[in-house]
Amino acid sequence: MDEETLDEQFQKLYTEEQELNSRLKALEDKNSIDNNKRDQIIQALQSIENNSCELAEYNDMLVRKLIECIKVKSKTEITVIFKGGIETMVTVEK
Repeated sequence: MDEETLDEQFQKLYTEEQELNSRLKALEDKNSIDNNKRDQIIQALQSIENNSCELAEYNDMLVRKLIECIKVKSKTEITVIFKGGIETMVTVEK
């Protein structure tokens, strides 16, 4: 093999290595996010287990621990987004 062929092969291998490293980094970042969501869900479940599920009145502290966001979709529908990213659509009665 001549030097030019070796240089081309090296460049191809180097480019492939860079692409694979980039994909690996993206997968590691996604895994980290997934682990964070899982931890938030576990924390929310533990909070539910530690609190009585029979609420006689509104508990602001519990709501803040469990719910990340509430989005109003229409007059009769809202989306509740729990910590950890779990979403549920709720129909609101008049």
